[in-house]
Amino acid sequence: SQPLYAASGALNTAAYGYCPNWAAGEGRCRQDGTISFNTLMDPRTRMYGTGSRNRFGASVRGGNADVRFFFSGQFEDETGIISYNTQEKANIRANIDAKLSESVDASVSIGYTNSTLGLNSNDNSIFSPLIQGLLGLPFYLQPNDDGSVNASNYGFGFSIEDLSNLIAFQDTDRFTSSANLRWRPTSWLQFNANGGLDIANLHDYETLQPGKLPIAVSYARGYRQSQRSTAINYTAIFSGVGTFQLTDDVVSTTTVGTAYGQENSRNTYCYGSSLVPGTGSCGTAASLFDVDEDFFEVKTVGIYAQQELAWRDRVFFGASIRGDNTSTFGSDLGFQYFPSASVSWMLSEEEFFPDLSFLSAFRVRTAWGQAGLRPGFRQAVTLFSPTTVAVNGGDQPGVALSTTGNDLLKQETTTEIEFGFDAGLFGDRVSLDFTYYDKESQDALISRRLPGSLGLTTSVLQNLGSIRNWGTELSMRI
Repeated sequence: SQPLYAASGALNTAAYGYCPNWAAGEGRCRQDGTISFNTLMDPRTRMYGTGSRNRFGASVRGGNADVRFFFSGQFEDETGIISYNTQEKANIRANIDAKLSESVDASVSIGYTNSTLGLNSNDNSIFSPLIQGLLGLPFYLQPNDDGSVNASNYGFGFSIEDLSNLIAFQDTDRFTSSANLRWRPTSWLQFNANGGLDIANLHDYETLQPGKLPIAVSYARGYRQSQRSTAINYTAIFSGVGTFQLTDDVVSTTTVGTAYGQENSRNTYCYGSSLVPGTGSCGTAASLFDVDEDFFEVKTVGIYAQQELAWRDRVFFGASIRGDNTSTFGSDLGFQYFPSASVSWMLSEEEFFPDLSFLSAFRVRTAWGQAGLRPGFRQAVTLFSPTTVAVNGGDQPGVALSTTGNDLLKQETTTEIEFGFDAGLFGDRVSLDFTYYDKESQDALISRRLPGSLGLTTSVLQNLGSIRNWGTELSMRI
């Protein structure tokens, strides 16, 4: 006979108590009724709204027989279903193709992107809007005196206004460019030169003002976390292609080339607590400092050669070899070489092949080749980490072993052989591809544990073991 809810809208705990299903099952209490409330769906408490996305763009193209150009620009403004999940993004792109002479042409491409992304907490974070709603109360609590939503409605007691104080931002500033030069000194010879540059600057940061989310000391005092990353990648590829008519039936295509790549990355990180109210810099933090800086440079040089033969445009044979050397290899290793070969035969072009109305093309093929998976940066070298050493009652800087290197570390080599066919059906309206493959990886990169008696670290990366897998693939395109 007592009212289920008090005047505040909360459960009338003076007359009723909670009786969860597990307690009722054990006979500890009896359920007289059930109550329910969906915090995620009720318009008075739901945190999710209607997002919006605006995109504006323009482009122009033109030119003549010798010069062609294309320019485009685009701006995006997006707000997600969480009001502070936002993104602003601008893109600019330009392409120019030019015929410099009868035997030389060039192309240049440039791209630029600038964006700011704001992300809400997610997954199992206690600051996730989804978690707040899923663990919300089964009844509705009346608003606060100022009309705002009562935060006690939510699982961890944070309203959408509270959660908006903790936003993870990422600023992106990226520039890409590439250039290609093609020279045909004769009818059978062509040289290609390609170069590329990719510069990416990322800034990931998060600022919590003091007193906004007082769940722990570092949160109550506010904090600043910032990481700046700069990655600069260079690529250069040079190749020469010669095409010869060896006989009336055989065409030969020979390709030789070299490639160079360089990856550079630099990262700086800072964290600090006890933030001066209204500021957003690690320099205004007064406690719990954490600073880190790292950088790396990886260089890779490759050489390759390829020979292809085509007989009557029906039978095709190819063989190639590639050599790579990279700074991620052990210091005692040089170039590593990876050969490959392939053969294919367009059987449907032969006179002896049966004339089937539904089969428009049929090719059989086989291939064999090797490829490598290089070690990661710094996995081949021995590294030391900074530490503090007590000397004569004072602290002195020192180093301690952190990574045990391997001077013989090399690429993990995968060898694969495959057989299959390609079929065109009903005038090539339907295509059918079948492949059987057998793949085996040798010198697998595996972290091996080391005995403590060596006085080194707990593990070292070595080339150990092998991995084999095989199977079939079937695909159909209509």
